Amino acid sequence: MKNLLLLLLAFCISLSTVAAAKSYPFSVQVIGQGKPLIFIPGFACSGEVWKETVDKYQAKYACHVLTIAGFAGEKAVENPSLDAIVKGIAAYIQDQKMENPLLIGHSIGGALSLWVAAEYPHLPGQVIVVDALPYLAAMQNPQAKPDPNADCLGMAKVMEQTDQQHFLLQQRATLSSMISESSRHEEVLKWAVQSDRKTLGLLYCQFWNTDLRQKLATITCPVQVLLEAYFVHAKPLIEAQYSQLKQAKLVYAEKGLHFIMYDDPKWYFSQLDALLNE
Repeated sequence: MKNLLLLLLAFCISLSTVAAAKSYPFSVQVIGQGKPLIFIPGFACSGEVWKETVDKYQAKYACHVLTIAGFAGEKAVENPSLDAIVKGIAAYIQDQKMENPLLIGHSIGGALSLWVAAEYPHLPGQVIVVDALPYLAAMQNPQAKPDPNADCLGMAKVMEQTDQQHFLLQQRATLSSMISESSRHEEVLKWAVQSDRKTLGLLYCQFWNTDLRQKLATITCPVQVLLEAYFVHAKPLIEAQYSQLKQAKLVYAEKGLHFIMYDDPKWYFSQLDALLNE
């Protein structure tokens, strides 16, 4: 009997060690109960970017809010990569035994949502993309092609060596072109300042050299794309980027910039309400 108890104790310790060792390249906060919604924030952003969205839907949904490692004060991992994040999201869905969760991602988070749906078409039940494109570089140059030999470490080094004052100036200028609701600037700026510079450089370089357009053909779930108001002037380019999707609907906000949830919340929530009630 004593030996059996020792064996069971050893087995339990082993299971605890495996569970403790399980980690993902992001943190997760779960709020609410019900059908699972997975929220993926954009570049350098905290999961807090989804606060108003989570507040609205947590009564009916289990909101799994991610913050990517190295973003907004979240501890960085040694070798960050978009591919590892995609694999991590898929593993998280499977480990949590979720059935057809809805993925909602903003900016780079939207691209990650598409990537997960493309690589693991059996996992998500629906994808909502908030102002993201399958291949950002092609918006600047329609003939662009990813560079498999891009010096992402070099970009990361430049990012790390940028002095704080210059970094702040860069971020303020960027935010003014991405958020028309100026009261939100300082909050998003704080997340950028708290982010790990090496992670920012590596992941942005990888994102710029990632082309998901052909991968979209493998997605089997419905995809809704919510785009900022400005993109209505580039409809042919946008629609060409999403042309491989079998089930996709592209809609354009009535006002505002990249952070649609901040700049046009009435329109944004009307879209989500319609999608979640279908």
